[in-house]
Amino acid sequence: MHTNISEESLMITCDFDQIQQVIINVLLNAIQVLQVGNDGLITVFGGERSEGSIYLIISDNGRGMEEEEIEKVFIPFYTTKKRDLESV
Repeated sequence: MHTNISEESLMITCDFDQIQQVIINVLLNAIQVLQVGNDGLITVFGGERSEGSIYLIISDNGRGMEEEEIEKVFIPFYTTKKRDLESV
């Protein structure tokens, strides 16, 4: 994993537990997708824009998402993962 945060201390006002869970979920998804190959790379970088807003970008070099998947990505509990319904 490669990280690059442009400022030593970036602060935002948010629900710590919720934003932490979002970041963990995104990183775990990237790790799971990249376990298929040995050349996986996850990059995390962030900074502050000129107008004062903060950004955090998490990317990986996985296969990406189909257009149909992208349209559904913000639907709660939507997943592309195949899972055994008996274990749910």
